[in-house]
Order: sequence, then C-alpha cells, then structure tokens
Amino acid sequence: MESWHHWLDKLEANGFAVRGSLKAGATDADFAALKRETGLTLPAELEALYRLADGQAGDRSYSATAYVFPQYRFLPLELAIAEWRFWQEVAEQEGAHGMAEHAEAVTVPEPEKVACEYWIPGWLPITLDGGGNSIAVDTVPLDGGTHGQIIIMGPDEDERRVLAPGIDAYLQALAAAELEFESHDGERHWDVRGLT
Repeated sequence: MESWHHWLDKLEANGFAVRGSLKAGATDADFAALKRETGLTLPAELEALYRLADGQAGDRSYSATAYVFPQYRFLPLELAIAEWRFWQEVAEQEGAHGMAEHAEAVTVPEPEKVACEYWIPGWLPITLDGGGNSIAVDTVPLDGGTHGQIIIMGPDEDERRVLAPGIDAYLQALAAAELEFESHDGERHWDVRGLT
C-alpha cells in the first residue's frame, strides 16, 4: 500500500521513528477472529493495511510521539475487537433508550453520510486515544456514504464526521497535509488539523 509507506516516510523524515512501534502483519487467523467476534469483515484496503502492520505495540517501549495516526494509537486487531466488545457491552447495558439519550448530544455535519448515533455495531475502532475516542471504520454507512469510510467517534466526540472515504484516501490526506509540532515535557509531538 503505497499511501501507507509514503505516510510512514513523512513521519520518519520529520524525526518520528514510528516503524519501530509497528507489529508484524495480521494473519488469516486474526481476520477470522474479527469476523467471529464482531460479525464484521474489513474493507479490502483496510485488510491490506492490517496485513502490513497489525497495529502498534502496546508495551509502552515507545511514546505517544511515535503514534502513527494524529494523537491516536493504531490498534492491533485483537485490541480493535476488545474495543468493539466494550462498546457493544455499553449498548447492551444502556439499552435502546439509554443509547438514544447518549445520541441526543451527537451531531453530523451536512452533507456527511454517517449515522447520528453514539455508537452502532457496524463501527470498528481502529485507533484509540487516552480518552476512549477512536478513529473507526464505518461498515454500515448511510445511503450516499462509502462502505469503509473513516469516521471519528467516542465519548468526547459529539460530532460524527467522515474523515475520508476509506483508509487509503485517509493516508493520502495525511501524507499531503502539513504537520504541526509542539513540545511537551521535553517530548516533541505532531498533529494534523482537520484529520481527527
């Protein structure tokens, strides 16, 4: 996946050694576990990405400065399944009424074609920040949306937005964007406006 390599090259050219945090590619068994646990099948381009790298290591041998996505850790499929399961448990505990109450605060900007919901089972988190928010793949877009579109969701994200029509387009947008840099506690961090 050319867009993936271009994006990693850009991060590393700016001093962020992200390749060292990546896990080996996912296997057929990992994709079978995803299907078994969630009922979801990844879009082809996202499966291709996971076959290159099954997320980022979680042993804290790297810092947040090495995140592959803006302020988000790229989740291995095992943890993406666990995060999906967490949201599914929330939905079951809250029930339809409780989830509808949570969704009252949610907005979707026009003309984006993503469900105006707190969470639905067709969304698979593929990243995670420290507050439980995620960049997710939407496998059940509204009419006019794109299967596999990349969206933002989470308890602190009241606006459900489509970041890109798919992971390849998202990676291309990241690679084309201007990185912004800040330093905190002696560590240099990066971000990209408008893509989270």
